[in-house]
Amino acid sequence: MLLLLLAGAVPGINLGLSPGGGVGPGNEVPLTFDQAAAQANGSAATVGPGPWYVTDANGFDVLNVVPGTTFSAFQNYSYYGCSTVAGPTAPPNIPAHSGNYTQGTLIAWYFILYEPSQYVALYLLVLSSTTNILGTVTGSSCTVAESIRAAPGWTLNSPAIAQAAGAVYDIASAYPQGDAELTYTPGDSLYGVSSQWLVTYIGCDSTNQTSQVFLAYVDGTTGAVTSSQSSGSSSGCSTTNPFGP
Repeated sequence: MLLLLLAGAVPGINLGLSPGGGVGPGNEVPLTFDQAAAQANGSAATVGPGPWYVTDANGFDVLNVVPGTTFSAFQNYSYYGCSTVAGPTAPPNIPAHSGNYTQGTLIAWYFILYEPSQYVALYLLVLSSTTNILGTVTGSSCTVAESIRAAPGWTLNSPAIAQAAGAVYDIASAYPQGDAELTYTPGDSLYGVSSQWLVTYIGCDSTNQTSQVFLAYVDGTTGAVTSSQSSGSSSGCSTTNPFGP
């Protein structure tokens, strides 16, 4: 998939920001990366015409509810020469484990999109059919927006990435309960850098109070696992979200 998100024909950049669609609690549907990116694209169209590029994406599937406040602390980058605008609504809580990590479908996806012509970085949280615009960072002299800019890249969808990691170590079978995160970083054709995924799974055995962490780096173009590692612990299972955006 070419990560060039073409938005609608809305002139200029609307820093008033419009909220996305809605979904009631308990009706959430886990999404693949491609599905979530398409929803993010639709909401980006309400901010400006684009083109928009995915510069960062994190998919979450967790055992415990993640408070919306985890994503609502929007930093003030004014001292970097940036202007910031917070989103129109507070992001919702992310519900407990509802996706299927082994199939690459996750309950929530956090995105940063970049629009180079207007120097705008757009932060979004996709939860089922809801896309929450968290805010923007913008400014022609904004070093933060400049630093997260990335060239568009190709990547396999999240099901292929999860399956590649699972072929190295099927930790989800050994630990059916666990927290999963898929982190995407686009490639850069100028420097010949491929897109990359980091697959993180923290398995929990609540009966024996043991846990295990598995990490795998997967090439987004070929699906090859470039490195992986795992480590165990007998200190019990976490009752809080181990990840952050």
